[in-house]
Amino acid sequence: MSLNLHAIVRQAINANYADEKFKLYRSVGQKNVGGIVQAYYAPPEEIQGNFQSEGDSALDHANLAGQNTIIRRLYLYASSDQKQRPWAIYRPLARSGDYVEDSKGGQWLITAVIEDFSDAGWEAVRCTFQTTPQKLNIVEEEDESTKSDPEHPDSDPRIS
Repeated sequence: MSLNLHAIVRQAINANYADEKFKLYRSVGQKNVGGIVQAYYAPPEEIQGNFQSEGDSALDHANLAGQNTIIRRLYLYASSDQKQRPWAIYRPLARSGDYVEDSKGGQWLITAVIEDFSDAGWEAVRCTFQTTPQKLNIVEEEDESTKSDPEHPDSDPRIS
């Protein structure tokens, strides 16, 4: 049994800054449609977590210090099940492409997985606020007859 430090400090954090509910849109791949590459997302699911400011040194290290954007660190409860984590598809450099929608309808693009302790129940991701609302292409839930090949997301029969 591992010690879940996140569960220990979460009570103190929530006493000052309550968790929020978010909608998570998991990236399920992309497809070239008429010469335009379009991203596709699973239907939203509800998750909990809270935003914290991203420090200057972390942004400088990630070469993001000079950007004129709103960047936050988002701490999330996470499942140890890879299919339930707030970053569905493993990508080199831990980049995601998933979106989080806050309670006010703001969209945040997950640009990095900073800390992945999902086996212990939490993770931290870096999010960038989207000043222009994004139209997300949502695909229906898959069943056994429509499962795609994870090695080839372009072969996904749900994306037409």
